[in-house]
Amino acid sequence: MQKRLQVKNVCRILPPSTDIDALFKMERRCRVYNDSTIRFKKIKYEVPDCLPGSRVTIYYMPWDKTCIYYGNEMRKARILDLSANARRFEHPNQ
Repeated sequence: MQKRLQVKNVCRILPPSTDIDALFKMERRCRVYNDSTIRFKKIKYEVPDCLPGSRVTIYYMPWDKTCIYYGNEMRKARILDLSANARRFEHPNQ
């Protein structure tokens, strides 16, 4: 025990300005569907700035599925609201 306590600690202290979330962010490539959505962990997200049929890199935290970012500019993807998309058939002439 004394031998272990005498060894210098290998952990470094991070400066307070370091963004800790960025250190844990993971990335993955997803295909953009024809309705400008991607599917990640059985949840559909809207990515309006991406071309359908292309692949986009998404960045996410492994423990938080509600907030993902896409593209080099790290834009936030929104979870697809199925009820809002279903209302478009209520007034087809507008």
